[in-house]
Amino acid sequence: MHLTYIITSDKMKINLMYNYNLANPIMYINNNKIYIYNNYEKYLLQEINNYEELKEISTLITSNKLESNYYNIIKTNNNELTMKYNNKEYVLLKISNYNCIIKKIELNNNNILNRSNWYYLWIKKNDYIISIREKIIKENPKVDGIIDYYIGMAENSIEYLKVNMDIGASRNVYTSSKRYSDINNPINIVLDCRERLFAEKIKVQLFEQKKILQAEYILNLIRKYELNVNRVYARLLYPTFFFDIIDNNLKIKQISEITKQTILYENILKELNLLLKENYKIKKIDWL
Repeated sequence: MHLTYIITSDKMKINLMYNYNLANPIMYINNNKIYIYNNYEKYLLQEINNYEELKEISTLITSNKLESNYYNIIKTNNNELTMKYNNKEYVLLKISNYNCIIKKIELNNNNILNRSNWYYLWIKKNDYIISIREKIIKENPKVDGIIDYYIGMAENSIEYLKVNMDIGASRNVYTSSKRYSDINNPINIVLDCRERLFAEKIKVQLFEQKKILQAEYILNLIRKYELNVNRVYARLLYPTFFFDIIDNNLKIKQISEITKQTILYENILKELNLLLKENYKIKKIDWL
């Protein structure tokens, strides 16, 4: 693993020793994440922006016995979920190699982790991106035109949901993750339908791992796992890979790499759409 730099802050080290009884924590930053080594054990110290979500996640893990699926949330010596440092809250996660298995969850009406109402969430997200569009272009002139393409792609996925299926929240939800590439991190836990992880895994394979996938291969997997074809296709169409870059402080190099892959991705989507029309009763949409 590439080490960006070692953290030498005595104040943070003292905080970790006091709150968690860590004997000699060695801290470093890699990819904007704070990692800690202590007595041959590895930890991740993550800033928390939504304490209520963290509480819900902790309760979900405990009540459903999911501890073996995720990095362990380490409580402080005062039995708190977070420690405070420089007016910010952090949670300490003990890193191990876990096999993350999705589990069906009984959903209550007010669960703040529920992300299954894609139609509503995507409209809200698109409105937000449009609201900051001018600011993004002003700061990064090279994305002018590119950002409009992905806003249009998101609008297409929203329209696809509207035309082809019930647009409300899914009645069956499972443990899922905001980011497939960081699936073992409990802070990313959300509740959603099974199609989310499947589609996001396909995107990771294409955009991060640069794998070459065929539309027929994807369709066979959809059948194998008995997934809802319209949900999978709508999720594949939705450009999370681009919006994630915006959420994580836009980097032109990443945008350039994604734009190159998008041409290949668009061809796969077109081929998959043709296969779906041949094999399933889906309504025709002119722009596909």
